[in-house]
Formats: sequence, C-alpha cells, structure tokens
Amino acid sequence: GASDFSEDEDASLRDEFIGRLHEMGFDEKKAVRALEAAQGDLGRAVEILSKKAESKKDQNLQMMLDMGYAEDAAHSALQRCGSVDEAIDLIASEDAQELPRACDR
Repeated sequence: GASDFSEDEDASLRDEFIGRLHEMGFDEKKAVRALEAAQGDLGRAVEILSKKAESKKDQNLQMMLDMGYAEDAAHSALQRCGSVDEAIDLIASEDAQELPRACDR
C-alpha cells in the first residue's frame, strides 16, 4: 500500500543522505548512526559528525604532542592521514621531508 511506498521513499532519501555524508569524507557506518541520531535531518547529522571529528582530531593532536612531535608537523600529518599511526608513519617516511620536524626548530 501507500505505507510501503513511503518506506521505500524514506529508504531512498536515507541512502542519498548517507551517500552525501560519505562524499563529504565521513565514514559510512558513522554516517548511518549520525543520521539515525539526527532523525533523518542531514544538517544535524553533519553537525554531529563534525563535532565528533573535531573532538577526535584534538585528541589525536594531543596524543602526538605528548609523544614529542612538533605541533606543526603533527597537525600537518594528521590532516593528511586517517590515524595517529599513519601520521607517525608519514612523518617518519621519506615522503614527509617537506613536513617541519621537531629537530628543525
């Protein structure tokens, strides 16, 4: 009946929103959870994901600073990488020569 159509429509819209969030760089599973928490409101889901991402970025930067990495190097590496481990690998690798190092200060 009509309710089946609206459920399909809702599912289609939900999939479209999840696709948009994924295109913005958010993890698909996290996008699904944020969209559910936002009760289908795309703008609210973006806010939820952005706040969580910002909080996580701050934690990751602090972790790298605690390990003794220079703030500018850690910040640059974290912007380019998905995790602290990847950021450390980037700084340590030959590919990271353009990044400021703690010993260059």
